[in-house]
Amino acid sequence: FWKRNYADGAFFKDRVVLVGGTAERLHDFHLTPWGRLSGPEINLHALAAMLRGNWLGQAGLASTVASIILSGLAAVTLTFSLHGSTKWLVAGLAGGAIFWLLLCGAALTFLSFFLPAAPPLLTWLLCGFAGIACDVSLERRERGRLRARLERYVSRDVVHEIAENPDSYLQAL
Repeated sequence: FWKRNYADGAFFKDRVVLVGGTAERLHDFHLTPWGRLSGPEINLHALAAMLRGNWLGQAGLASTVASIILSGLAAVTLTFSLHGSTKWLVAGLAGGAIFWLLLCGAALTFLSFFLPAAPPLLTWLLCGFAGIACDVSLERRERGRLRARLERYVSRDVVHEIAENPDSYLQAL
């Protein structure tokens, strides 16, 4: 068998050979992002990456800081552009978060490059929800001002109806 299949070892000349047990009873299996692999198989993948020079890249500090700043600016811009429309703002924030996660996943899958996922995502969501809080606060303040001004001239029932349904009042005008 050795002579016929491996030519007395000439088959292995100038090659790298890994020898290891992969039997289930040896309990040399580990969970990896690619599933359950045996110890020799993990070493084989590491050796193949080393021979090909195909390592995973990672974003540096400058690009991480830049992504945090850009996500904060984008969230503030989205908040100001959708002022008064809380539903669309929440939808835009959720869509932006999903887009960033998909972009990070695509960069890892197709480019073997780790983009920072958590810091820009947290910045995006914190700035966006802070914008929503400011928007709601401004809306309540405006409603209070409108109520205070109108109560000088009309009854409280009319003021309550106008404050609760300003669109119907404006259409009636």
